[in-house]
Amino acid sequence: MKKFKEADVIDRIQSFLSSVEGKVFLNKEKKKIKKSRRAQKNWNNRFKKRWLKTGRFSEWMKKMIEENGEEHIKSEYEKGHQPSPTLRLFRTFGFARMNASRIGKVLTTKQIHRKFSSKKGPFFNSVGWEIEGYSFIETQGQGTFFEVYNPDNKRIIALG
Repeated sequence: MKKFKEADVIDRIQSFLSSVEGKVFLNKEKKKIKKSRRAQKNWNNRFKKRWLKTGRFSEWMKKMIEENGEEHIKSEYEKGHQPSPTLRLFRTFGFARMNASRIGKVLTTKQIHRKFSSKKGPFFNSVGWEIEGYSFIETQGQGTFFEVYNPDNKRIIALG
């Protein structure tokens, strides 16, 4: 088996990206990203109108607990999958990420560990957002771990 040098790999990538196939590939990926961002933005607007402006955010979170609870986790394991958030919870995290600085607050790794962890020692990098008292935490390690805490700082969802 031939070993590749880093420069060879970079050259191959650059030649692919400047080829017709590479340009077609990049255009498709740009369209996917644009479509995904537009879908998240539309979802955010509907979510804001239906759940936040009407004061029904706690009701939404009850639905998220049901959708992402033990049944969901068991079902994912039975399929041979690592449990991960449902699309609606994933979009809720996206909403928190995009809007917390305006309607809630952004939490740093240090704030997250001070507020939710009783352990001492090194931690993975975490980022979080707080909206209406609920904290949404993403921890990056060998994958992403999603947690949601209620206003009493009790963990109500843990997936990843």
